[in-house]
Order: sequence, then structure tokens, then C-alpha cells
Amino acid sequence: MGIHIKLIKFTKDDFGDYFELVISNEKVLEMIMEKAIEKDEAKSDFQELIQSNNLHPNFGSFKIIGNQLSA
Repeated sequence: MGIHIKLIKFTKDDFGDYFELVISNEKVLEMIMEKAIEKDEAKSDFQELIQSNNLHPNFGSFKIIGNQLSA
């Protein structure tokens, strides 16, 4: 039995998912970043993330897909 996951780099089409992730728990976000962020700031941060992802195919920010147990 094992866990099968896929690591897929964030793309420009993933902003909606990214935004939900960074605003999903404002109290946690405030503890990490000392403040909650607005949509404009999240867009700016996401653009930097996408630019970093374009620097090298093996490095960057990834999303985890398909966390399933198999026999």
C-alpha cells in the first residue's frame, strides 16, 4: 500500500486556487505574515511565484494532486 501523488507546478491559470489557499484562514495568515492580504497583493505575489517557476523546470512552487491510497 502506498500514497500516490503528483507534483505539478502552479500555472497562471491556478490563481483562483492559490487565492483560496492564501485567504482560507485569515487568523493563520495573520500569524504567518503579521496581516491578512488583499486580492491585489495576492495577485502580485502569485505573479512572482509564476516568474520563479519559469526559471528552472525542477524548482519552484508546486501543487499536490491525487493523494490516494493504493494496494
